[in-house]
Amino acid sequence: MKLLAALLPLLQNLIVRLITALGITAVTYIGFERIVSNFKSEVTQSLSGVPNDLLQFFYISGGGVALNILFGAFTFYVSVIGLTKLTTKLGGK
Repeated sequence: MKLLAALLPLLQNLIVRLITALGITAVTYIGFERIVSNFKSEVTQSLSGVPNDLLQFFYISGGGVALNILFGAFTFYVSVIGLTKLTTKLGGK
């Protein structure tokens, strides 16, 4: 019983940190998703003004793949930075 009483504050602290981390993660994900969708829509809107022949040449030459690589790299970078900040905040006291 004494062991349970001693572990209770530790478990409470762990649960509070876990809920906080999940909340921060959810808010960060939603914000990041909006940023990426706005960026994608801006790129799509910019490409819609280009003539069809030039757009086809862009896609044939690998422009679409390059854009996907850039989106993936941006997503990875933001995820790593967010995870690093999150683990630093949770690990430190």
